[in-house]
Amino acid sequence: MKMLKVYRTLGEGWRNFIRNGLLSLATVSIMVLSLFVMSVTVFMGLAGRSALENVEKQLNISLYFNLDVEEKRVLDIKTELEKYQEIDSIEFISKEQAFDNFLETDGRNESIRKALDEIGTNPLSHSLIIRAKFTDQYETISNTLKVSSYAKEIDFINYDRNKEDIARLYILLLMLQKIGLAVGTIFLVISSLITYNAIRLTFYSQRIEFEIMRLVGASNFYIRLPLLFEGIFYGLFSAVITLILLGVSAYYFIPLVEGSVGSKFIIESLKENWWMPLLALPGVGISLGVISSWIAVRKYLKI
Repeated sequence: MKMLKVYRTLGEGWRNFIRNGLLSLATVSIMVLSLFVMSVTVFMGLAGRSALENVEKQLNISLYFNLDVEEKRVLDIKTELEKYQEIDSIEFISKEQAFDNFLETDGRNESIRKALDEIGTNPLSHSLIIRAKFTDQYETISNTLKVSSYAKEIDFINYDRNKEDIARLYILLLMLQKIGLAVGTIFLVISSLITYNAIRLTFYSQRIEFEIMRLVGASNFYIRLPLLFEGIFYGLFSAVITLILLGVSAYYFIPLVEGSVGSKFIIESLKENWWMPLLALPGVGISLGVISSWIAVRKYLKI
């Protein structure tokens, strides 16, 4: 008997959803926009986080020595640095190896070739590539190198520049997340208000029916449930449409960005986390619809 009542109230909720017509369409459209913006924000945040982690993994301190510092002296400094507990590994790059690497990457440039011919000698120096065990230890290592006994033999330490690049990337990531969440939250509030008004309109259009139902002994649960089901339909349809839009967007978006800067992280994020919207969006959409419906029912249906 209880299942029959649930089935009937479900049908009544569906009829309310269809009956509202344009209002239902407006409600679903705003909820779809809200869920879509929130989903894109989450994916972009995950891609940005992946990019930041990748940059941090590649982070190192490149120690370039003065041209007059000999290889043996650099190797002695390397041996001394290997005693530091914060340092995970140190790679020695001789000036000959650095020159060969430079020719492989930029040697085809005609102007660079002419400049090297004019110099006549190898303008590069010996260097050490230092990697810390943990990202937060680079600052300590860099500061120690600047005040070390061999600091005058060091020509340049490039960690400060890397640190600034990471800081800028982190700030940009936070800004994008905040903007996306703010816009998504605004749309969620708007969609909640529209759902609330849709349920209120249903109440006003059926208030006589509700009074008759009360007179014939219908329970509060039986009267309220169709309105809650109506809210569920708003959220469920919005979630399904959002999933379709995300799928279509990903299908056309991936080929457009493939090969561009940062595309690797976006594509990896989509491939690794494709299951998240499948689980989250129906739950978020239905919860949003039910909560909005419940508030409207509690306020306007005094039973």
